Amino acid sequence: MASLVSLLSLLSFLTACAPDYPHDGPIVLITLDSLRADAVEGLGGEPGLTPRMDELIREADWAGPAIASSSWEGSTLATLFTGLRPWQHQVLYQGRAHLSPALITLAEALRAAGYKTAGHWSGPWNDHTYGFNQGFDVFQSYGKGVRLVERLAGMKDERQFVWAHLPAPAAP
Repeated sequence: MASLVSLLSLLSFLTACAPDYPHDGPIVLITLDSLRADAVEGLGGEPGLTPRMDELIREADWAGPAIASSSWEGSTLATLFTGLRPWQHQVLYQGRAHLSPALITLAEALRAAGYKTAGHWSGPWNDHTYGFNQGFDVFQSYGKGVRLVERLAGMKDERQFVWAHLPAPAAP
C-alpha cells in the first residue's frame, strides 16, 4: 500500500477556524495519495509536470506540502480529521484501522457549525468500514471522479465542506 507521502491540502478551513477570519462560503479539502511535493511546480517541483494542479494551487486560499504524521495513509488521514497524533487516535496500522466514534472529526465539527458535508474517498482504508465517514452527510467512493466533479461544479457560495481524497497519480 502506498503511503500518503504528501498532502496537497487546500486548507482554507485553517483560516476559517481562526476567530478573526469571517468565512461562510464553501471549504474544499483535497488530499492526494502518494504524491511528493517536489513533483508539483506549485509546491517547488519542475515546471510543466502538473499544469492543472498548478492552476488549482494558484486559485486556492492556501496550498502547500504537509508532513505526514505517519508513513501509512489511514493514520495520516485520522490525524488530519481529528487533529490528534497517531498514538492518541490509535489508527496505527492496517490491523487496527478503525477511527473511534468517540473522537470528533473535522467533518463533524463543521456540520455542527452549519456546513453541509460531503466526502469522496479513494483507497481501501478510507471507507465507512473504518470510521472515516464520521460527520459526512454524503460519503461516496471517488470512483472515476464524475460525482465529485459534478458536486464541485454545482457548489454555491454557501456553507459546504467537501473533502476529496484522490488516488495516486498515474499515467492516463
